[in-house]
Amino acid sequence: MKIAVYGDSFGDDNGQWPHRYNDVGPGWTQLLGMTGNNVVSNHSEGGASLFHSFNEFKDTHAEHDRIIFMITSPDRITLEIDDFSHRARSFKHHPSYDQVVRWKEQLVKINPRSRGIAQLSALEQYFLFVKNDEYDTDCQLLMLNAIKKIRPDTIIIPCFHTSIPNLTHDALCAVGHMEVEYLCNDKYDNVHTMLHNTRVDARKCHMSEENNFIFYRKMIKFLSGEPVHIDINDFVKPTMPLDHYWRLQS
Repeated sequence: MKIAVYGDSFGDDNGQWPHRYNDVGPGWTQLLGMTGNNVVSNHSEGGASLFHSFNEFKDTHAEHDRIIFMITSPDRITLEIDDFSHRARSFKHHPSYDQVVRWKEQLVKINPRSRGIAQLSALEQYFLFVKNDEYDTDCQLLMLNAIKKIRPDTIIIPCFHTSIPNLTHDALCAVGHMEVEYLCNDKYDNVHTMLHNTRVDARKCHMSEENNFIFYRKMIKFLSGEPVHIDINDFVKPTMPLDHYWRLQS
């Protein structure tokens, strides 16, 4: 069976391993590709906007028997940045104001005369003064409806609680948040900024090896027709120390 996966880092278990991190074992999409006669084409990219993933989907969905769509949050922007985006494919995706600020600081160090600095400054101002949450949510819903119309058999996974309006079960991000809270013995909201400023998340799809396997087993059931339902109680606490999952930045 030919399976295509679209979305953001919750489906991207190829982008950073092993050239950036030591491989931590197969992610859920890799496990899916090891099952039976499955052939998985993974179009997911860390930080990707739904608009980016939707265009990938329109161009390639007809080549595949089944579609899995990891639905990101509705506030992301995709824009190629001069002197920067070529460094990693995810650097063209801008998920938040904080990320734009961090990347702008990096680019100033790389090339203080780069046109990309002006591009990132414009994005910074957009997130501060222009961004409209209602507009973003309405656009997200229109794209979701279009995906369902084009491929009614699509398996849709909400990565965030804002990914799908009126969500009635947990979003996949709840798994990674649970792991962080256990590792840090604190609420996710209290520690996530510190973690992202000092460490990099080396988990594939923001989940431990054990939880990637659990989600893979769930995906087998979803592909067999079981309704999508994510329950944080089905997942397990991490078994390794913090440094295994969150690497100190060099």
